[in-house]
Amino acid sequence: AVYRLGVVQWLKVDSRNETLCGVRLLPGVPQTIKVRPSNFNIANRQEQEPALLLPEIKLPAAPLSIILPVGWFQSGRIIEIQSDDAKADPKRVAKLTSVIDRGADFDRCLVIIT
Repeated sequence: AVYRLGVVQWLKVDSRNETLCGVRLLPGVPQTIKVRPSNFNIANRQEQEPALLLPEIKLPAAPLSIILPVGWFQSGRIIEIQSDDAKADPKRVAKLTSVIDRGADFDRCLVIIT
């Protein structure tokens, strides 16, 4: 099964007491990852947190982005990214550049992976 990620834009209860909602789908198929701030001081390393990586797509154009918990974004922050399959995908380093979407419990950020 292919899963997509969406953001609820509105909720409405109609005259029949049925709940309706509008959902905006985010571009691309999300990949589950783990992230943590890059910290070269091993003694102060934080635990990894779950996140989602949305790939860059050509049409319609959408940049590479990452879904992080609220409060994680800091412009220029360097983070470590690791997929759920640590053996097949080694840790990568990424730089957060800007927030492009905010929800009640997430920030969607532009990211540059090095």
